[in-house]
Amino acid sequence: MIRNFAQKALLSFFFVAQVAVALRVAPLPLAHRVQQAETVFVGKLVNKVVQGEWVQAELLVEEPMKNAVLNRMVKVVWRSEIDGMPIYDVAEGVRGIAILSDQLDGRYWLRADKFEEVKRRNEIAALITASKATNR
Repeated sequence: MIRNFAQKALLSFFFVAQVAVALRVAPLPLAHRVQQAETVFVGKLVNKVVQGEWVQAELLVEEPMKNAVLNRMVKVVWRSEIDGMPIYDVAEGVRGIAILSDQLDGRYWLRADKFEEVKRRNEIAALITASKATNR
């Protein structure tokens, strides 16, 4: 009986811990991310350099959308794996919509929730317009 209780308690703890982790790493809604972003633009990933679990690269601004300058290079960094387990990566030359706000040593963090597919361009542009209208 004690063994069953201990197993149930351990499973309950594991479930609660997993839910807490999922809530912490789940991306914020797109509208919130766009509103809070320092800069938003359509860009292409270039100059990718892998250094162990960390990747540094630049995004070439192809279409400024919010606080970005055409053809400027924006430095980004991300962690591609933790203890050999892959978590996120982007191939050089990939285009996406950068929604950037937080930085580490002069480079913006890049993750899946910060580099959206280009097909969402119109949706993101509408969110930027709506955000400008409500912030007046």
